[in-house]
Amino acid sequence: MLMKTEHRVKTEKNVYSKKSKDGIILLKENRAFILQLNCTGEFLWKLCRQPISISSLIKKLTRTYGVSKEIAHHDVSEFIKQCLHEGIMKRID
Repeated sequence: MLMKTEHRVKTEKNVYSKKSKDGIILLKENRAFILQLNCTGEFLWKLCRQPISISSLIKKLTRTYGVSKEIAHHDVSEFIKQCLHEGIMKRID
């Protein structure tokens, strides 16, 4: 599925997080699934608790971490793609 920057995403309700020393660990209910996110992944995950556009994620990542728009776009796209693939996030239309 091709994601455009105007598309919005949100975390799934059946995913739980636990703080770790380097970020957070995600656990999906009723599935043998564990994913550890670094601090940047944790930052993005928390923003996605409420519906948010990909363009907003890119802007917030750029402002907070001082990375270029191109790097932020790539990182956000990869993060969203993995989360959608794992079923821990959904696209909101």
